[in-house]
Amino acid sequence: ERFSGGGGGSNASIGSQEKIGAVEFHFHDFGEADQDSMAGWSDAVKSSHDAALSLAVGILNGKSTFMVSASASAIKSGFDCGKDFGALIREMGGRGGGKPAFARGSLPDGLAFDELVARAKNMIENHK
Repeated sequence: ERFSGGGGGSNASIGSQEKIGAVEFHFHDFGEADQDSMAGWSDAVKSSHDAALSLAVGILNGKSTFMVSASASAIKSGFDCGKDFGALIREMGGRGGGKPAFARGSLPDGLAFDELVARAKNMIENHK
């Protein structure tokens, strides 16, 4: 199944999180969503955690979409949302990119949320 959904809003406590090295990785599947809910959640995560990366996915206007953001500390430690997550998404058949602090794009049809999260965790763990 694609994205199963699971709420919305801009509360940083929704979704899941995992400490990977020095970074807190937050991820949430919004299901059918609006851009403001996804971006608001991402901003809340970034502003309430020191070294944080957030990955939000959802269906926006019928398209599977991702948004990823990084806090200033995560960027200082070498993460670049546009470069790192853009490359990961392209490897999985999607499109997207952005700047060090924020990236977004489309996901291929049929991509499972768990697969995306597992690949993102692996990328974070192996980040140089």
